[in-house]
Amino acid sequence: MVPRERLDQVRYGKVPGDALLSGVMILFFPSQEGVHIILIQRPDYQGVHGGQIGFPGGKMEAGDATILETALRETQEEIGIQSESIEVVGKLSPLYIHPSNFLVHSFTGLLHAKPCFKPDLHEVTEVLSFPLEGFFSENVIQDAAFNTSTGFRVSSPCYHIYGYRVWGATAMIISELLEVLRRDINV
Repeated sequence: MVPRERLDQVRYGKVPGDALLSGVMILFFPSQEGVHIILIQRPDYQGVHGGQIGFPGGKMEAGDATILETALRETQEEIGIQSESIEVVGKLSPLYIHPSNFLVHSFTGLLHAKPCFKPDLHEVTEVLSFPLEGFFSENVIQDAAFNTSTGFRVSSPCYHIYGYRVWGATAMIISELLEVLRRDINV
């Protein structure tokens, strides 16, 4: 799911010592349509990830004792889900994002009921909830062109799901998540 123009950076790049730590939360909850996964649409802004779809999460701050604490705090700040209501069940591989110099740690968590979202409109324009099974659909992965924050146009595989295109680091994280689910849970 890596944009072709960045394949060598991901394949051969080393994580620099000054990489910023980031924690994100991959949340699941039950619904009548099956298990749902939560993503957010970020507002358009001049930063590297402006306007993109991602997971709730963000940069580790001085007051965070662990990167998991960062992911939980950011989830509460961005979409209003209390940390106590999340059952943390796992962690995926860290992913270095070259354009923003973030080393992202992704955690998986369960909510036992559909949450009531309270998005911070400065950080989230929309909370998205998709049936997880949609990511396993036959034609969900497509190629598309995207404009980057640095003014380049990149070609990238993406998840085209329910009218949204999920690409970049988020797509890479989802790809690993789906592989773990296939392998360990036989989804």
